[in-house]
Amino acid sequence: MLVNLAMGALVLGASACGTATSASRFEDAGVLVAERDEWRGAQAGPVALRLHIEATVDTRSEPSRAASAMVVHASLTRFGAAGEVTFAVPVPRSARLVEAVARGIAGQGGVAGAVIAKTPRANVAVAGADDVVTLDPGQRVLNVAVDCGESEVVEVLVRLEVPGTLVSDARPVGLVGMPVGEILYRYDLPNDTVGTFRTSLAGARPVVTDKDGRRLIALYAKDLAALPTQVRAQPIARYVTVSASPKGYDQAFASDWAVATDAYRRRLVEASADLSDGYAVPFSPTAAQPDAGVREALAWVQARTGRSDGEAAWDAARKLPAVIAKNDLTAVDRTHLLAWVLREARLPFAFAMARRGTRVPLEPDLPLPDAFEVPLLVVGGVVLDPGCATCAPGQVRASLARGQALVLPVAAGAKAAHFLSLPDASPEASPSPKATE
Repeated sequence: MLVNLAMGALVLGASACGTATSASRFEDAGVLVAERDEWRGAQAGPVALRLHIEATVDTRSEPSRAASAMVVHASLTRFGAAGEVTFAVPVPRSARLVEAVARGIAGQGGVAGAVIAKTPRANVAVAGADDVVTLDPGQRVLNVAVDCGESEVVEVLVRLEVPGTLVSDARPVGLVGMPVGEILYRYDLPNDTVGTFRTSLAGARPVVTDKDGRRLIALYAKDLAALPTQVRAQPIARYVTVSASPKGYDQAFASDWAVATDAYRRRLVEASADLSDGYAVPFSPTAAQPDAGVREALAWVQARTGRSDGEAAWDAARKLPAVIAKNDLTAVDRTHLLAWVLREARLPFAFAMARRGTRVPLEPDLPLPDAFEVPLLVVGGVVLDPGCATCAPGQVRASLARGQALVLPVAAGAKAAHFLSLPDASPEASPSPKATE
């Protein structure tokens, strides 16, 4: 069967190996047609009869050899005229497409349960990181589109490989734009691995079972209405791999907040001290009062000429003298530059990592890796956003408004986090600073 793939950011990869291979297969065609006939929900527009998402978590004593997997399995139909049915689900940013197949099944007006001779079109693509709002910054969105004839059921099976151990996953319980008859989210773990799972769906309770040396964590729900488009308003399910001990090699991923945020400590906080490249600091505040000195330093940093887009990954640390000389400062460079100025002026500060206000808020007692995306500074409990050209102390760029931030580094063993609630953005806040001297 021909399946057209618009690959986007995914690349075709080899199938996942070993214990990380899913056994998901197409459902019995007659069962799916019967489910369409028995549908008692809305009788107009697209419907997902089923949405099953299975993740297989792989752990190895040599972490680089781990290969986790994910399967998205959906049965789709339309009531009324034929047309396109589309849906989107988040997947890990590192996920690679292994296989995408689809089949059409005849309903009324054909031989019920027979696979239709004509091939439905299935386009599978992944949106870029900034094309849509995801639940977490470590995600992208898998977009699926199929042509569905009148009274047909189209079944889609997409297999993905996730390099390494799947450390966290989050997804809305349901789909935007259509109701779902049945949802099953399942995480398959080695028995030497500890995982945790939570959902905000009212009345839902995950099930945990052990089978054949594996641990299965699952959420099953039925008769779900179409979700709102606003991410923060959606009920979600969240999985986190806490720790593992493959062949006795202990590995911690999110046993506490210090472990979960260790990458920020190493690649942001500790890396910042080496970015002066041995040069003298280019600016020293002259104000006598510390608060005034901080404001003076922030204004000087914001006035430096930089890139027109201003954006960069949070860990894209670069030697500061070179980028200042080239007028090539990014928002992240500006944060490190302000840290350099404050450090040399002996004005105490701390780094913080922020999370966009459009994302689902985090729970303080659920340590989560890769949950934050933008570095900030904090002085005396006041947030500074040097990557914003117009933000005064206490103000943040528009994308961070009403978000969360975590002050770094986090104390070892911290089971609960104290989040800073970020304010509304300044009416004039610019997320893409480009100033002149």
